[in-house]
Amino acid sequence: MIVTEYSISWLYGEFKIARYKRGRMVDQFTADQLVESPTDFVNALREARTVIGIKRKGKVAIVHEHDLHTHSYMEIPYMRKRDLEKYLQRKVAQESGIGSELAWCYHEAKHADGNEGVLLHMVPKSIVDTTVVTCMAMGLTPKRYVPLTEIVSHYIPKLNIKDEEIALVVALFHERAELIVCLGDGEALFVRELSFGTSNRLQDRLSMDINRTVRYTKQQTGKTITDVWIVGERPDDVMSALGDVTDLRIHLDKNSEDENFWLDQAARMPGRLSANFVSIFTQKNITKESVKRVGVWFTLALMVSASVVTASMTKKAREFDSSLQHARAENEFLVTETEQLELRMTLSEQKLNRLINLQSNSLNMPSIFLLHLSRLTPPQLVLKDVEVLSDNGGWSVAIRGDVNQSAEYVSDTLDQFETSLQDSPWNMNVSKSWKVSWYQQFKNGILRNGKKAHFEIEGRLQ
Repeated sequence: MIVTEYSISWLYGEFKIARYKRGRMVDQFTADQLVESPTDFVNALREARTVIGIKRKGKVAIVHEHDLHTHSYMEIPYMRKRDLEKYLQRKVAQESGIGSELAWCYHEAKHADGNEGVLLHMVPKSIVDTTVVTCMAMGLTPKRYVPLTEIVSHYIPKLNIKDEEIALVVALFHERAELIVCLGDGEALFVRELSFGTSNRLQDRLSMDINRTVRYTKQQTGKTITDVWIVGERPDDVMSALGDVTDLRIHLDKNSEDENFWLDQAARMPGRLSANFVSIFTQKNITKESVKRVGVWFTLALMVSASVVTASMTKKAREFDSSLQHARAENEFLVTETEQLELRMTLSEQKLNRLINLQSNSLNMPSIFLLHLSRLTPPQLVLKDVEVLSDNGGWSVAIRGDVNQSAEYVSDTLDQFETSLQDSPWNMNVSKSWKVSWYQQFKNGILRNGKKAHFEIEGRLQ
């Protein structure tokens, strides 16, 4: 079976998606408006589904750049992969603010001169999670979710630059521009994101930033940039203007003039990447539901196979006519069961889509949380007061209630309840644990006197 492939480029608000068959683009959609937030992404993908007819079980490659992306280059000593990832995890934790969590990936750069480094990419985890969940709800399994530098690193070797030489790639977009310093073998060293693009008169400002980048590269590496490659939107205008204000050799790659250049490059990226924001489990679409689904279908396949074998043997032996009738009846039963299973799967997908609709509007957060909280609360706890308040772009939560359980056992119940709030999907950052009010009641003798105890948990939803 030939699997339909998709490619998404979401670069500084410019959203495009293309459908491929046998490696050839057969349909394409471009959003009319800038797609800047996760909610915009959900709406754009919904519109694309109606325009290009997104089908189920397609694999998708995503290249994404956003103002909230950061790219940090670090020179590091050699270390094993496990130690390197622990080191980078600590770096990411230092960069994360209070109440925020970052998704990250990295690209190891082993250069011809023997130096080793890492280009660390970070972006708010909420953006990655929303993008992945939205794609999977529409039947698209993300195989690659990469920053722009990963595309450039894969493409640079095709430009016939010597491995030890340093080149500057200028990627142009309508609202932004990005400067990427690379070695000829494709390894990216530095990334600079500029706050202007082709919608502005960027030539003078761009030449100034290019010269700054050349000087910075000379200071950091001791090597001189001599060549600049222009890719992206309206490269001819920029190329002619830069030729008058800089001594660098300016090149224009004709392939990059295609308006779908980034889409095609994302679709052709190799499968094994280090700089990939999606985990191996997401790439393989391994979830609890998929494991259950595989088990059900495997059981049905065995039963159907047994029925077919029984039926074929019965046809050869006329004396087993009664067995043949039984096999046919069982096969009809299996067909009916399969149809009912597919119906339940369809209903589950519809429920997921409705949940995404609710999640795309933050005003629904209190009702969604309260609905889910009723399922999380164990029977030994009685909720008395729950507050969900908007607070500086987030949601602060306060939960108060009574305990209908002996004091010697209730600590396990409360600990389990608090842990469930800290787990996905709420990821609550607990600022006041149940242990605080519990300890105060213990000091006051309430627990020892057998009086009804209460609990309080406060925190902030991630």
